[in-house]
Amino acid sequence: MDAARRAESAVRRLRWPVAWLAGAAVALFLAAFPGCVTHRGQSTLDLPDAHHVRLAKLIIHSDVPVQEDSPLVRDLAALRVDILSTLGLPECRRPVVIYLFENEPRYAAYMRTNFPRLPPRRAFFIGTPSELAVYAFRGDQMLIDLRHEYTHGVLHASLKGLPLWLDEALAEFFEPPREANHVNLEHLERLAAAIEGGWQPDLARLEQLSDVSEMQALDYHEAWAWAYTLLNRNRTQQRPLLISYIHSHRDGANSKPFSQKLGLPADEANRLVLKQIARLQRRMNGPHERRSAEADDSESDPDAAASIRLPDDEEDDEVDAFE
Repeated sequence: MDAARRAESAVRRLRWPVAWLAGAAVALFLAAFPGCVTHRGQSTLDLPDAHHVRLAKLIIHSDVPVQEDSPLVRDLAALRVDILSTLGLPECRRPVVIYLFENEPRYAAYMRTNFPRLPPRRAFFIGTPSELAVYAFRGDQMLIDLRHEYTHGVLHASLKGLPLWLDEALAEFFEPPREANHVNLEHLERLAAAIEGGWQPDLARLEQLSDVSEMQALDYHEAWAWAYTLLNRNRTQQRPLLISYIHSHRDGANSKPFSQKLGLPADEANRLVLKQIARLQRRMNGPHERRSAEADDSESDPDAAASIRLPDDEEDDEVDAFE
């Protein structure tokens, strides 16, 4: 595999222009200096190890006390059940391990030392053949970051080779707090503004994006919108098609693009998304509006979580990192 392909762009979930530039710089570095970034050369001395929780397929190693019945653990345990039940996936084969640092400086120092090629972000999911790991720190955005990265972990524990747009669409779908019912207000507001400017969804175009140099912030908003529209309980005709497509990646099979399986003309499929966005806008702007706790300035925060694919150390030793 050549260096450019092995570096297959380094960043998947960088939703902000400044962060995308940082990700592009990392991709160029990896392409110019092909090498390996794996757990094998990584010191474990500074990993959180003072407190431990194990609940089903969730393992947490933390610098500070975390109780099994804490809101954080309960939320993540419920999230795993939500992901598996919503997508009809079997119980995960592998656990997802969360390393929770006590503060940002300690987390940042560890990541710089052990993963020097990664840009500074609030959280990462890094998958290797030996471990599906999430790295994060305690802070104001901890729960949102952990929900997003833990979703990546649960998906990667059951699936192989999800397309870029769908991997991120599902992480964005499950990221908001449970009470938000998968509504990501930041995505909704950005999409509404884009529609006023003449933007139209285009799933076939979105499916072609596989490199950081091609992706823009709006692509992440659109990916969430497709996931929300197709998985919404009112879309019973399209929901089974998407779930079946997701299941086709349980054995790593290369499926046709989902747009070719949807069975709808492109303009009709696009109208589904536009109608869903309009419906959500009316609901959120109504007299009983309930705004999600995640509707803050995180979309414009260059330090927020993002997703990165690192180059393979060897042909059979894959390393996937998601911020």
